[in-house]
Amino acid sequence: HRGAHAVGGRTPFHRLRRTEDASPSTMNEAPNYFSVGATMVPGAASSSPFDHLDPTEVAGGGASPEPAGGRANGMAGMPSASGSQDFVMDGTQSFQDLDISTPLMASALDPVSEQVAQAPFTITVTDPERHGEGMQAFTTYQVATRTSLPQYSSGEARVARRYRDFDWLYNQLLDKWPGVIVPPLPEKLVTGRVTGGAFTPEFIEGRRRQLEVFLRRVTAHAELQQAEAVQVFLEASDEALENAKASSKATGAQSGRWGQLLTDGWFGLRSYYGKSLGGIGIASALPDASVSDRQCLEYKAVVTRLETQVGALHRAAERLVKRRRAESSGMTELGLAFAQLGANSDGDLHRTLATALAQLGVTCDCSARSLADQSEAEADRVDEPLRDLLRQLQQCRAAIQARESAWIHWQAACEALDSKRAKAARAISAEAGDGKAAQMESEIGEGEGLVRQAQQEYEQIKERTNREVPRFQEEVSGDLRSLLLSFVQLQADVAKKEHSLWSQVQPRVDVEAKTR
Repeated sequence: HRGAHAVGGRTPFHRLRRTEDASPSTMNEAPNYFSVGATMVPGAASSSPFDHLDPTEVAGGGASPEPAGGRANGMAGMPSASGSQDFVMDGTQSFQDLDISTPLMASALDPVSEQVAQAPFTITVTDPERHGEGMQAFTTYQVATRTSLPQYSSGEARVARRYRDFDWLYNQLLDKWPGVIVPPLPEKLVTGRVTGGAFTPEFIEGRRRQLEVFLRRVTAHAELQQAEAVQVFLEASDEALENAKASSKATGAQSGRWGQLLTDGWFGLRSYYGKSLGGIGIASALPDASVSDRQCLEYKAVVTRLETQVGALHRAAERLVKRRRAESSGMTELGLAFAQLGANSDGDLHRTLATALAQLGVTCDCSARSLADQSEAEADRVDEPLRDLLRQLQQCRAAIQARESAWIHWQAACEALDSKRAKAARAISAEAGDGKAAQMESEIGEGEGLVRQAQQEYEQIKERTNREVPRFQEEVSGDLRSLLLSFVQLQADVAKKEHSLWSQVQPRVDVEAKTR
């Protein structure tokens, strides 16, 4: 169906669009999903591609009210350049096609998201301190907080936290706020403990900066800043923090269903419904993979393309930094060779030539240091920001995956309920007198409750992702603009410095040429 309905071929992130002119004959030939967020049964004829929005209709459980806010319509408030509403996506978007010049329209952002920049927090992470030796060694950081939020016991707090405390906070946010793009945490380092790499000044300073960025992003988020785990992390005593960790671990089996589903996929669904509904009709409860939340699939496709393109850019930046360092080393060797030739000629060379060679050696050494500085600047201002952007894209994918899992969860609940209803109908028609009909009625009531709960959870996560993805896209665009400007300015500054450096040695070489 891609060839029949793709009219543009390449689509910027913020121009996802929709087609409403699908013919029933086309939909009968193959599964087609043209409504963003809609559901359709493969092979089923319909007068409109929007007739099957509710999973309960697919499950045979009857129509249910449309989710709050109406049908999802792509990225709300973001029409295409031509003003049409035709949906286009063929998966061939390239990096140069990303439109980072036009910000999202204000209507695309929820008021909650617009408050992100107004975070009432000031966070610093300072004073790293090493404790212990060998495999038991760890580093603590001083986390200082100023806040105007009334729920905090004091406007200022200062606590010592180690990496595993940050990791606990990160996982709490993932578990309690599905659908929110939780800021990335720097990766764990295990092998470095053996070699001592985890405690080099460079590593510790880099991790300190990343942990500080993590906390600032969390406290700048309009929803995450209200999380109980954030308050515990920022102001609780060590003992209170450990008690909170123990409590969250004890209740994790009940509250961590999303983590299980994200990890186990279909097997997680089988396990969950096998326990909840007695394992009856589970095979039919698993929905066809082609029946899904269309908008969620579009989000995933965009993130996948961005990960591919930004990943390629990051690898190129890494190679550039390595080449700069190799050039710096080569220029140092060349400068030393020039200087040695001029100093050890023993009169074999003209004095002015020997002087010029010595000066050239000094200039090469200065250029080598400039190249080394440039490589470090490019690592800090290009390589690391791109690495961070890839981590953020992974977090965006996790938020979208939570929505997809919620959708599957809802559909599976509907299918399980339908199976229960069918079995109850058979029991009634058989006029069973052993109480099975009453038992099945009770199980149907339980199944209906699970369907309502799953629908509410899905709609909540859907609303979050519809806020988060446009906000994230705007932030990515801003980050890329800053990165491009920083890179261009860096290259201009280096070129100017190199020109000045080599211009100073040129007259000496000219004098030698004229002398000869």
